[in-house]
Order: sequence, then C-alpha cells, then structure tokens
Amino acid sequence: MVAVSRPIGSRRKLPNGYVQIKTIDGWMGEHRYSMERYLWRKLNSSEVVHHIDENRSNNNFHNLQVMTIGDHQSLHRTGKKITVKTRELLSKARKLGWREGRNTGMKGKKHTGESKARMSKNGKGKIISEATRKILSIRAKEDWARRKAKG
Repeated sequence: MVAVSRPIGSRRKLPNGYVQIKTIDGWMGEHRYSMERYLWRKLNSSEVVHHIDENRSNNNFHNLQVMTIGDHQSLHRTGKKITVKTRELLSKARKLGWREGRNTGMKGKKHTGESKARMSKNGKGKIISEATRKILSIRAKEDWARRKAKG
C-alpha cells in the first residue's frame, strides 16, 4: 500500500485526543497552531497551551491559554497526591540530574560579577562541622573518580 501525502491544512486526530494540522513545516498540534495565529507570533518551547475545558480536541482560541511548563504542571497537580515511591523516584532523578550538570540552568554559562558577590556574601559566616566537611570531601573524591573513570 502506498502512503498518500496529505495537503497542507489537513487535520488528523491522534489516539490521545489531540488534533494535529499539517503546515508547511509538517504536522503540529492544532492547539499550538491556533494560539500562534491568535497571538501573531511563534510560541517558545517553554510555553504550553492549556485547554481550559480539558477537551483536547476543542481548539477554539477562547478555550486555550498560554502558560509556562511549571504553571501548567502545577495546575494539573492541584489536589493530587504523590505516592512515597514516586516521590523517592523523583528525588533520585533530580539528584542524578544535578550531579550530571542538568537542571541547573547554568550549564555552559558563567555567573555575573554581581551574582558572584551575592553568593560570596551569603556564604560568609556559615560554619560547617568537621564531620560534614569530611563527608563532603569523600563525596567529592568519589564523584571525581567516577567522572575520571568515564573519561
């Protein structure tokens, strides 16, 4: 069977309930396309289009709202409880991400002089116990050895 290319402007409904529309650049979510047309600009990758009535196929711009990823997640998490196991898995994932240099927002960037001065000021006067210093030193050596082994 030969696949037939659909014309620009064609719509298709996905199994998850979202509707896509074919544009010059390819298939994209109709909700994002509608919001871009309404706002007269492209949406950033950090922007999410929320369906106010939670009906994924209702892409009328009156039913759509642009939000940040964090705001959108908070909206959908409201009132939901996270299990202990899920909380532990999220915690491990975050810690792993920090160790590998992700989730910091600073990868490939440098602190400004102002932020360095603020961090220096905030760090003064803090006392670390000898036991804590030893633990941190051991962890730093282990991390260094792991990174060196990876090459």
